[in-house]
Amino acid sequence: APPPKVPQDVQVKVHWLTIEGSTPTIPDNPPMDEDTLVIDAPTISLDTTETINSVAPHEISREQQLYFRELTTKCITTDKTIRDEAVQSLSTDPGLAAVLPRLTVFIIEGIRVGLGESKMYYIQYMLEMLDNMIQNKAIRLEKFLHDIIPAVISCMVCTQICARPLELDHWTVRGNAARILSALVRAHNMGTNQIQSRVTRMLHHALDKHNSSLVSYFGVLAGLCELGPLTINLLSSPRFGVFTGGGVKSAPRPRTR
Repeated sequence: APPPKVPQDVQVKVHWLTIEGSTPTIPDNPPMDEDTLVIDAPTISLDTTETINSVAPHEISREQQLYFRELTTKCITTDKTIRDEAVQSLSTDPGLAAVLPRLTVFIIEGIRVGLGESKMYYIQYMLEMLDNMIQNKAIRLEKFLHDIIPAVISCMVCTQICARPLELDHWTVRGNAARILSALVRAHNMGTNQIQSRVTRMLHHALDKHNSSLVSYFGVLAGLCELGPLTINLLSSPRFGVFTGGGVKSAPRPRTR
């Protein structure tokens, strides 16, 4: 009988398991499970006439899709008890990691629509969600900071964030946005990304604009104060001339006899 064939040497082949969250359809990867759906980005309903569509698809399972819809619906409901419970769950729920890209888009687009339509209550909802997400140790927001930080700064410096600025307390909302910005910087600032220095430069560029409104200056100064007193003392004090027309004016001394 002829001798058996010599077995081939073991070979290792490299292939992509996932590319930007999507599994390539190639023979080396197992077929997708029937319970896994590739769906478009979330639709955020503000009322019966306006919707927001996400710009990027995100692959999630059917259960995760239902979880995301239920969570976001509760976070923007008018029932304060249900909303508070859902928002607080964002600070502890480890399941957010699976829907984090979609949830980030939800918040950013919600802020954009809230600013565009001057719906301050909706901006407040989005900031509350983001504030609790920062406290969640099971998720990391580094990959989304390039979108989150500009959205938060817009809440601070936008000229009008509500329809009745003389009646509604938009100052508190701007202050909350500044506090959230500071929390983002503290949580993610490293020597490699230099987030704090970049955010500080961005705010100081806004402070140097002489045609900005008073509310915009307030938002910038609130953000700088939250970044620390050293930032205000070293960088902002020389720019107070914007408010005094040339320099910081000292208060007149009382006359004494």
